[in-house]
Amino acid sequence: RTIPARFNIAREVLERPIAEGRAAHVALRDVKGELTFQELADAVEGCAAGLRDLGVARGTTFLLRGANCREVLVAFLAGVKLGAVPILANSLLGRRELTHVVDNGEPVLAVVHAEAAAAVRELQREHRPFRHVVLIDGAEPGEIAFDDVLRRGERAETADTGKDDPAFVAYTSGTTGLPKGIVHAHRWVVGN
Repeated sequence: RTIPARFNIAREVLERPIAEGRAAHVALRDVKGELTFQELADAVEGCAAGLRDLGVARGTTFLLRGANCREVLVAFLAGVKLGAVPILANSLLGRRELTHVVDNGEPVLAVVHAEAAAAVRELQREHRPFRHVVLIDGAEPGEIAFDDVLRRGERAETADTGKDDPAFVAYTSGTTGLPKGIVHAHRWVVGN
């Protein structure tokens, strides 16, 4: 397969299937049920609009930390749609390793599950590295609930990213030292 010069993961995994007539086909099946490509695309659109309103833009980074679930997928796809660069950090990383990830990646906000939020909350209290902390579940005062980020019915333009532009950064577990960020380009999804 030839990858075009202008390429965006969100366009590839959401917009293309819908354009090909698969809007009503199941795109995601999880413990909460099923989402069609159209339902997933609508959630991503609303999340992208909400993230944009919180300052996430092309080239900015934001932290994603939590279990594999639809909300993390929606936030991830919303970020790459905007041309932002999600930073994927293992939810088992300790405070020292997470501090390194945050210092190295400079995320503008964090999207996190409550069960993986302790180190994020501690960093935010002590150093305020994030403009906002978004909780997928269990938001505390001063945090934003994930559902409040979603701008249902709003649209966000898909960034005109190149196939070699950074799409996301995955950090290693740090077993041989501090975690290392591995940058993945938008073209990654085709090879994967």
